[in-house]
Amino acid sequence: MSVLSYLLDQENRIVATGGGWDDAALSSGGAGAVSEAVVGLPLRDFVSGSASWSVLNALLYQSRLSGKRIKLDYRCDTVDAARAFRMFLVPGTDGMVLSSHHLLWSRPAKLRRLYRTAAENEPAVERCSFCNSVRRGPFWTDEVLNGGVHPATGQVEAVVYDVCPACREMARKAVDGHPEGILPPDAGPVSAPRRDAEDDLRAGMTAQVVPLKRAAGVGSPPGRR
Repeated sequence: MSVLSYLLDQENRIVATGGGWDDAALSSGGAGAVSEAVVGLPLRDFVSGSASWSVLNALLYQSRLSGKRIKLDYRCDTVDAARAFRMFLVPGTDGMVLSSHHLLWSRPAKLRRLYRTAAENEPAVERCSFCNSVRRGPFWTDEVLNGGVHPATGQVEAVVYDVCPACREMARKAVDGHPEGILPPDAGPVSAPRRDAEDDLRAGMTAQVVPLKRAAGVGSPPGRR
């Protein structure tokens, strides 16, 4: 999988995508997530849970404030595989931030899980937006890799998204410049992308923004103001 990336303006709207974004969306069955469907929309629209957005927004704010690159590991699983990614937030000019996502590893899931966001007042379990652990009682468990209590085969479980204590601490350290990842011990080191590669990627994506602004009014598609 190539590096996936998107460019945010100062109001955290997606103004461009890059790195094989459409191919990744289509291969995951997400036709509604291709570039033309997401460009111009607020990133907040794609983040489930107020706690999850609070953490991500804090990372974006700190990246802009410090002018420094911030990195954080997170999980983004498929139905059949556990996948870990490393996100880099790279501040640019005019409040823009380049967000790039690098696949660290992919492993077969020990437990095939299906989730959906719970309706209001519906009984649900808590799921961490960053590490995908599920809270049952007082414990957060990575059931995809470690197994655990689960509903009947094929049943879709209702969840509400939160951030577990371990990931809150990981995000705090990322802001401080000392991130702790979610890599297993045998994953090995992962190199940061070269600065010149990031500059080239950002320049190419920024070039997409100008026609978008002219066509849709500062990156917002018709009907979404």
